[in-house]
Amino acid sequence: MAFRFKKTQSLAENVRRLYRKGAKNVIRALDGPDDLPGIHQARKEIKRLRAVLRLLRPEINDRDCRRVTRPLQKAAKLLGPPRDARVLLETLNELSRRFADALPQRSLAVLEATLAENCAAAHAAFDRNEAARRVCRLLKKSQKRMRKIKLKRSWRSLELGIGKSFGNSRAAFETAYTEQSPENFHQWRKRIQEVRNQIELLDSRKETSLGEDLKYLSHTLGLDHDIFMLRHFFESHYSTKAQKTKIRPLDQSLRPYEEKLRQSVLARGTTFYEKQLLGLAAGSSPTVLLP
Repeated sequence: MAFRFKKTQSLAENVRRLYRKGAKNVIRALDGPDDLPGIHQARKEIKRLRAVLRLLRPEINDRDCRRVTRPLQKAAKLLGPPRDARVLLETLNELSRRFADALPQRSLAVLEATLAENCAAAHAAFDRNEAARRVCRLLKKSQKRMRKIKLKRSWRSLELGIGKSFGNSRAAFETAYTEQSPENFHQWRKRIQEVRNQIELLDSRKETSLGEDLKYLSHTLGLDHDIFMLRHFFESHYSTKAQKTKIRPLDQSLRPYEEKLRQSVLARGTTFYEKQLLGLAAGSSPTVLLP
């Protein structure tokens, strides 16, 4: 059964079904034999659940929303270190292929070994702290709290919810455009992912122009953030003058590439939001048709 709202169910029935399904998916993902894909999938499911809650903000008071969201935030935080460590290693591998002629193989081998050690340490800590079991308990707690919330029968609240999320994404874009810092780009990406997850919840069509734009923005902003985190990791681990020579070739290759990425995503973002504003002026919605 797809992770989407169904026209044949009431709003309350849909929410409880989706929440139950998402919580089970997290528990199942972390119970698998290979924890790397499981951790990644669990984080995706938690983001989907949080997207559901964001849609329901017009229906839920702030206190209840915080009570349901807080366990999800704690669970995502537990899953963060092993996932982030793995992403750093994968990002370096991707960049080494892209800049194969510009990066010395000896330096790359040293950097890769450092990231591999970091990845192993993060996963060892995850296992040692029984993080997977703690995540499952937190999901069950959030699900239990969600069952106690009474929802109205109006679908209008979802339209208000996604409209607010879309507005938040546009505000985050404007901030990133004005002040082009890694933190602002990352905040924009989180708002984009939220809108994308909500559209998938509401829209039965697999491919839309809106979805394609959001996919591109999310992917490009994600790559920009991964490169920033990679740079930050190496700068903290190679702090002496002698050590910095190991990362200088990578740094020299990344800076123009990062600039190109950011200019590309800002241009696409400008076109994207202008197109949605034109649609609003014509009387259409930047969201999707609701059930």
